[in-house]
Amino acid sequence: MMWPLWENCSLTSPDPASARRATRCGRPTPAAHPGFKLSNTVETTGAGDTFMGCALHYVLANGWHPYTEEELSGLLRFANAAAAIITTRPGALRVMPKAQEIKALLELTKR
Repeated sequence: MMWPLWENCSLTSPDPASARRATRCGRPTPAAHPGFKLSNTVETTGAGDTFMGCALHYVLANGWHPYTEEELSGLLRFANAAAAIITTRPGALRVMPKAQEIKALLELTKR
């Protein structure tokens, strides 16, 4: 599955169980970040929507420009963390994590 992010960039997930990837055309190495595995997973409903919503949030918070590989990795890390958090809660839209929750998980993992 592929979602256009901006011109010459896309987010891809070749396999739902694999890490999300961000690529830019012409880049020799795509940015990638593995998913977060949390031990208290309840269900996966809403994980993909949360990932995409948080990827968009990251772009809006950091500006619309051609991202470096490091910036793309940051986007993926943020969105992957959010998707992991929502899997620990039953439901979807009403239980999407807040930015503070995502940042707290990122601080705990420091990867």
